[in-house]
This record gives sequence, structure tokens and C-alpha cells, in this order.
Amino acid sequence: GSVYLACGSSLDVADPAIPFPISEGAYQPEAASPGFYGNIEGIIVKLSGDLSSLEASTYFGSDDIDMIFQVEVHPDGSVLVCGQTRGGVPTTEGAYLRDKVTTLQAFVAKFDPNLAELRACTYFGTGTTYALSLACDEEGRIYLHGSTGQIQTTEGAIRESYGGWNSDLFLSQLSSDLSFLRSSTYLGGNYDEFEGYGLAVTANGTVYVAGGTTSTNFPAEGVGNADPDFADGFILKISIG
Repeated sequence: GSVYLACGSSLDVADPAIPFPISEGAYQPEAASPGFYGNIEGIIVKLSGDLSSLEASTYFGSDDIDMIFQVEVHPDGSVLVCGQTRGGVPTTEGAYLRDKVTTLQAFVAKFDPNLAELRACTYFGTGTTYALSLACDEEGRIYLHGSTGQIQTTEGAIRESYGGWNSDLFLSQLSSDLSFLRSSTYLGGNYDEFEGYGLAVTANGTVYVAGGTTSTNFPAEGVGNADPDFADGFILKISIG
């Protein structure tokens, strides 16, 4: 099968004379901020399975800073990416959150396999939020993990209110079309949680998340420091509806 990569790049933003190779028919064929030093543009790339050829690629971003942290293939064949934008990205009709509500806004986007069509895109979070990792289950539901200053939580959440100093981690589940927040919770204690790059979903719907914490009362056995100047790593096993 094909191999997908995604990242933020300043290649032709810093030097337009060295363009990133973008395929014909790409959803966004040109950088929105070429020649503006310090800006970062999201890029998604599809390579052949033997890494010998570029099958598709596209920019995705604004005239400011746009970072893509992870890419995943959806069960329906679509390509999912998550990240954070300062300038804003195009959201789609019916999306869970269409309007940008904070300076550093997380997003989730869904493209066709050839990166030519934006099938769905939503913002996420109501405070500064980093969507750092994503995964899908067999039913196509989309799981999002990262760090935040504020998100919407749902009834029955493990933690419904923000408890950190600078950031909490979160785990949220969105519908396959990114139109509906199915469940959402904070994950954290009394100090800070960060580095939410680890997320996996099993066939039976069990979710594993990983990150770091400086909290002294993190809700997991064997995790927690008497001194918040030091951090513990953790892995959580969570059942989510």
C-alpha cells in the first residue's frame, strides 16, 4: 500500500526558489504564505509503498503558522490529519466547530486518498489546543488526543473540568464525518500534562493514551510526583463510549 506523511514545512516559505513538490490536482497547490520567513505551511504527502515515487501531495494551511502532527488512514480510505493553526484553515459545512475561537486552534481534516478533495474539516478546542495524535476504530469513529487550555467535555467524562496550570491533556471521540462530538474528557491532575503523542485504539474499542505529567495527584496507579518540577511518563487504558 501507499505511505502517507504529514508535517509543517518552511521550505519554500523561506525560499520560494526551492518549491516543495506538489502533485497535479492537489487540493491546495500553492503555499498560502510563500516568501514570508517564519511562517510554516502544513504539507501532506502520499508515497508509493517502496518509497520510490510521489503519488500525491498538497499544502494545507494559511498565511501564518500551520502544523500537522499526525496522519492516519480512515477505514473508508480517506486520509485524516490533525494539527494546530494560528492563521486558520477552511472548515466544511456541518462540521462540529466551524469558527476559529482561539489564537492557537486545533483542527482535524479528512481528505480523499489522492489529496485532491477536502471531505471534512473541523476546529477543535475552545482554548489554546494542540491536536497531537489521532486514531480510528473499526466503525470509523475518530479519536483525538493532545494538550489544551480548554475543550468541551461530555456527560460522564473522567474529568469534566480543567485542572492544570498551563495545560491538561484530553481524549475526545468525534463522528466519522467530523460533525459531532461523541465523547470528550480532560486527563490530568493538579499541575501540568503534556506530550500527548501516544494514542492507539484496539478492535474492541479500548483506547490507550500516553503522555507526561507533573501533577502530584494524577489519577493513575504509580504515577505522580511529590515535586512538580519533575515529570512522569504514563500510559492509560481507557474504555470510551
